[in-house]
Amino acid sequence: MSGVTNEKFAEILTTLLSPNNELRNKAEESYYALLQNSIGDVVQLHLEIFTFDDESISTLSMVLLRKLFLSNSIPHSVGNEKNNDNLNNNSNSNYQTNGLQELLKNQNDVYELELYLSNLILDQKKSQTSKYLLRRICDVLISLMVISDQLDMDFLKSFIQSLVEEENSSLEICLYFAKELFFYLSDRLIGFDLDLFNQMFVHTLNDKQPARIQICSLQTLSYFLILLKNEKQMDQLFQLISNILGLIKDLIEKENYEETIICIQELNEIVLDSPIFFKKHSVMIIEYFLQIISQKQENRLLINHCSQLLINFVQNFPNLLTEIEGLLEQLIDISFQFFLNSNLNVDSDYWKNGEELEYTSEIDIGEEMFKRLSQFVNGEEFLLIIFEIIPNLFLSKDPQKIFSALRCISSISEGCKELIENEIKDILEMILQMFNTNELRIKYECCRTIGFLSLDFAELINEYYSEEVFELIINVAEGNDPFIKIQGLETLTNFIEYADPELIVPYLDKLIKMLFGFLVIENVTLQENVITALAGISMCVNNEISKFYDQLVPHLKDFLSNISDVKYDNFISKVIECISIIGMSVGKELFEKDGKELMGLIIKNIEEKEINFSLNQKKYLFQGFLRISQVLEESFIVYLPKIIDVVIQSINNPFDLIGIEDEDEEKELLNLDSDNWEFVDIDDKRIIINNLSIEEKVNALELIIEFTRIFPNFIYNNFKVFFEIILPLCDCKYDNNIKKTSIIAIESIFSSIINFYELQCNNDNDNNNFLKEKMIKEANEIFKEIINYLIDITKHKKYLNNVEMVGIISQCIQSINNCITVGKHYIQSENVKYYFESIPNYIENSILRKKILEKDIEKGLIDISINENEINEKIDKENMILSEISNAYEPLLKYHKKLFLPYFHSQLFDYYYTLLQLDGNDNNSSSIGNNTNEFLQSLSVCAFDDIIEHCGQDPEIFNFYWEKYNKYLLNFAKHKNPELRQPSCYALGVCAKVNNKCFQRSSKNCCQILIESIEMFDNQDPENEDFILANENCISSIGKILFYNYYNNNQNDVNEFNDFVQIWLNYLPIWNDQVEMIEIAKILLHYINNQETVIIGENGENLPKMFSCFSLILNQDFCDTEVQYSIITAIQKLITNISFENFLEICNLIKDNELKENFLQFFQN
Repeated sequence: MSGVTNEKFAEILTTLLSPNNELRNKAEESYYALLQNSIGDVVQLHLEIFTFDDESISTLSMVLLRKLFLSNSIPHSVGNEKNNDNLNNNSNSNYQTNGLQELLKNQNDVYELELYLSNLILDQKKSQTSKYLLRRICDVLISLMVISDQLDMDFLKSFIQSLVEEENSSLEICLYFAKELFFYLSDRLIGFDLDLFNQMFVHTLNDKQPARIQICSLQTLSYFLILLKNEKQMDQLFQLISNILGLIKDLIEKENYEETIICIQELNEIVLDSPIFFKKHSVMIIEYFLQIISQKQENRLLINHCSQLLINFVQNFPNLLTEIEGLLEQLIDISFQFFLNSNLNVDSDYWKNGEELEYTSEIDIGEEMFKRLSQFVNGEEFLLIIFEIIPNLFLSKDPQKIFSALRCISSISEGCKELIENEIKDILEMILQMFNTNELRIKYECCRTIGFLSLDFAELINEYYSEEVFELIINVAEGNDPFIKIQGLETLTNFIEYADPELIVPYLDKLIKMLFGFLVIENVTLQENVITALAGISMCVNNEISKFYDQLVPHLKDFLSNISDVKYDNFISKVIECISIIGMSVGKELFEKDGKELMGLIIKNIEEKEINFSLNQKKYLFQGFLRISQVLEESFIVYLPKIIDVVIQSINNPFDLIGIEDEDEEKELLNLDSDNWEFVDIDDKRIIINNLSIEEKVNALELIIEFTRIFPNFIYNNFKVFFEIILPLCDCKYDNNIKKTSIIAIESIFSSIINFYELQCNNDNDNNNFLKEKMIKEANEIFKEIINYLIDITKHKKYLNNVEMVGIISQCIQSINNCITVGKHYIQSENVKYYFESIPNYIENSILRKKILEKDIEKGLIDISINENEINEKIDKENMILSEISNAYEPLLKYHKKLFLPYFHSQLFDYYYTLLQLDGNDNNSSSIGNNTNEFLQSLSVCAFDDIIEHCGQDPEIFNFYWEKYNKYLLNFAKHKNPELRQPSCYALGVCAKVNNKCFQRSSKNCCQILIESIEMFDNQDPENEDFILANENCISSIGKILFYNYYNNNQNDVNEFNDFVQIWLNYLPIWNDQVEMIEIAKILLHYINNQETVIIGENGENLPKMFSCFSLILNQDFCDTEVQYSIITAIQKLITNISFENFLEICNLIKDNELKENFLQFFQN
């Protein structure tokens, strides 16, 4: 033994609960010293503490013991539930783990410990110990089972039976224990006699038990459902569902609505988590709750929860809308009733002061129901019913009914966007007429609805009603009511976001005057909306705002005198953002002086610590910093160190989170602001996390990403600091968005470093070789650190079979690909070896995840009819991984082919060749997903064209791959799926450019097949971008084959060449694929420069077609200056030969007027 008595140990635990930080720190040191000395002795001390009467000490002892057993669980600081990510992450974890392994080596000792804890639960129960302490003992017992190698099923069965046989208080503990067991050990319970749990639920979910026991049983049931693996066991649920409905009926009859609502909430959670188990009984449940709604209209809270349950059922089982006659009409009526029963009181302080309007839950539930109905039911049928109701509501002149109509429109506008477009004129007419009302609440709602429609139907409103709507919005904003003003400004901001600047500019004087008048009103919410509107106007009219610059910016800067006042937290940050937007609009010349003054003021306050930016404030400030940096450019560098200090502080700030020990604590935490706080499960532990602390880090990382593009020198000088703080966030356990943004940030920093190298080499030619050698060494060290970290993350077991992590794996692969591409020849091939040797594992794991998904579908655990969208989303994520892997081959073959090509040939070729042979009709590779086989075949084709493009100059390599692939490529070139047809046609063009003799023999056949493909699909779907790109790749590949394989090849038939050329020219120009547009232009330039009559035409009759192709790329950003210069040179040479007058005549023959105008204007200039 450690020599520490029970009394001394109890004293340490008591001190750990002390509010005195100094005493508590000393107690923690003593506790960890005991752990370092002997884990076994500490475990024994924890167990023996139950000889003492102080329940708080006993409870703490169990909490610490559980932490000891689960040393990797979510940190939860002793005596202080709010904690950060660094707590308990100390050097003690290693000896804790080693000590525990030694302690648990003997399985008999583990069984004895489990038996001791189970007896402790049973004995303590008899002595009226609190439920909270009993639950903590259960936690310890569960944690011991989690870390032990085996699960003693006989012990487990005996213990549960002992609890079930006891009275009610023991049943609650039994259910809590079972719930934790299902949560932590579900996969280890497979094969266990689940009848025992079925009996437990039958025993606890019936009218012989008190309601609280039945509710506990209901809460536990949701965790149990994941263990049900076959139809027989699922059928046993029917009795349990009947018992649940019986319990709800009994509680309603007793008018015990509080516990009724708890039951419905729990049932709702189960439906959301495991809808498939209710499929057979969904009609019965729907009809039951419809009956409750019809009978209990006076109890609106009960109706709210019943309605949410109904909408969840219908969303999961849309077939119910046809199975239950009139169900859709009933749901729409229920949704309207929430609006019709809402309180439209405009006499409250909220309304008078122009503060946030106090909505009732009635409105919230009605909105939610309409939104969800608009998204998943048959849109035409839904709108048919809606638009029979809405006009009558408008005509009623009843404010409550008009409000209901307006709120319905704003709720469904996004979900039914495409269908509503046909009705938008009638809708706008009805709404615009309502603006004349004297009812403030209706005027407010009209304005709000227009705000929604301005975002969803901006194009239509701008086309038909822009001026009328704009003037009405201004009139509303000019009204006397504060709340109407605020809504008017919000709607104005929405409208201006997509408005035509030509509409806004004539109103600028009036708008600026109105908004400045509002700024003197002492209402922070109103002032914030004024600033937001000013920012929106500035972005819309751009440089036109410069006329008001001297009026705007100095006045806005005056508000910054309150920069350290907490009351003006959001307002000040929005002012800074607004000034930065105005600066972007007017440019550096006008803004530079004020921009520097603004940054000087912010830096001064940071240095004097007068300002501590809040989480919400930083989001606006970071955007402001970015815009100002883009305007000031190099002048901004002086402020970067202080700005980066704030950014790094945001990244390093601890996460704002709370660990949860039990459901009672969880219920208390539900009162937190739900918009900011979210429940998540991390490492088998439930926590609640503040989303603002997540958003803070994401905003900071995004600012660094932008700075990498603007200030490569600064980033290079500080990259080690950035790597140190950002790399760990690539595996942040609290949020996937932080992971993804961190990975992109690391990639961006590496790109910035390479950019810095390029600039240095260009500026210092004398020391170029020395610099290059130094940079190559440094670049490889950085790259190796990045690639090892990212690959090691994705190899962690939590990523292997976790569909939720698939997006992170894709991002890691994409970022590594981008680093290899940007790193070019700086990166040595041996440093990419670890990456490409990981590719087979990525592919195997993706296949494994798909197979697991398929098996779950086959077993009936996932219902395709219910979860089709979710399943397709998972498959799309897996396909994204395979797509990113395919994207890796281009840079690997381009820069590292000596090392990578042999590896591909030996380790990856068989996989990709097998994909070619998949049957597109039978879908043998997968029973799920959309066009999965065609997608996989397209990846194989893409791998082929990368190999041919970068290695095909070697005849042996070309001949091998062409022999394997050619028959598939020619078949796929006429495939009905454009996503497979496009890469296949492109690949034939790649082969043509290599000009291999083996391919030359197939060139006639390839041209014929490509022409057939164009004829088959040319007008099949003219609006489909995939169809268009596939056809354009066909056209381009014909041009490449003719140029590289026919032209200058005396063995080919000249007449055959001429025939193909005329067909090809008829397909020109192509309009969408920018890469292929340039490829075709280069080929045409060669023909013109060599005066090839067969191409140009005897009398230049094909020149208008060729000029059209040139016109499409002249003055375009995607076309480099070298190509544009070549076009100019060729045309000037042509004009010299044929005269300018003849040139103009040819230009006038260009069929497309816009192309003709562009071309003529370019050369006339």
